[in-house]
Amino acid sequence: MIATQETFNYSKEPNHARRDDSERIKKHLAGRGWVSVREILQKLHIDRRRSRLARQFANTQIISGNKGYKLMREATIEEIHHSANRRESQGKQMIADSVEMRAAYHRFHPSAEMTISTENEKE
Repeated sequence: MIATQETFNYSKEPNHARRDDSERIKKHLAGRGWVSVREILQKLHIDRRRSRLARQFANTQIISGNKGYKLMREATIEEIHHSANRRESQGKQMIADSVEMRAAYHRFHPSAEMTISTENEKE
């Protein structure tokens, strides 16, 4: 028996909505240094999920940290390194969690094969 994981698109907002939110956040951050996520949510009337998607859409133009968001072009080298290290650490933890999840699955279903499909494989 082969268990197949369904492929889901978790990004409900279309790209133009993420681009618009990203532009609004970048304008709000300009010249302000670190801005808390709470302030961004309140001032721009968006939810936490949309703020994360917008930051992801902006790619390296917005960095994140314990203090919130900041435009990368206004950040110090130390802030950029800290933000990059933080994201790498989060990524490593996510990978470790997914490996453990698969191991746990196989402990409960030792004879099952598990295939994983991703959106990227379809593109």
